[in-house]
Amino acid sequence: MIKKFCFILAFISLLMLVPPLIQAQSKSLYIPAYAFMSREDDPDWVFKSGYIYPKDTGGGVVVVVAPVYLPDGANITKVIMRYWFIEPQEGEEARGIEGTMNRRNMYTDKEEYMVILYATSGGASWQTIEDTRIHRPIINNSGYSYYLHISISGQGDVIRLAGVKILYIEK
Repeated sequence: MIKKFCFILAFISLLMLVPPLIQAQSKSLYIPAYAFMSREDDPDWVFKSGYIYPKDTGGGVVVVVAPVYLPDGANITKVIMRYWFIEPQEGEEARGIEGTMNRRNMYTDKEEYMVILYATSGGASWQTIEDTRIHRPIINNSGYSYYLHISISGQGDVIRLAGVKILYIEK
């Protein structure tokens, strides 16, 4: 009777230990402003104190990109962009920030959007915009490369990008 009880107790203990060992690990990758580079030869943006903003001259749209390196098989669950901007006053040009995460097929060169984040309003404080609706969320490094593409419309230090955080599950 005691052997049977000990066996059952040992079996229950083993069952309690196994799930945490095989459970997926939730992780994050933060891509700071430091990691972004200009898509153009003559960058029309400024890097300052950990964030990027458009130069005071020119206006238009500033585009920056950064590679994304996640482990093969990772499942992306959320993408979060951290930004700041002051609402335009009457007569000033509109402001906005759009971030996309994309994948590019290494054999056909075809690009596909995975997630799109877009903000056209803000306040004089740091904010985040996030999305959990990720198209093709499983990373496949044998066939695709991954990158972030950020478009900032506005002029001067009134609209800023701090970085992008990617949450994923690694099995």
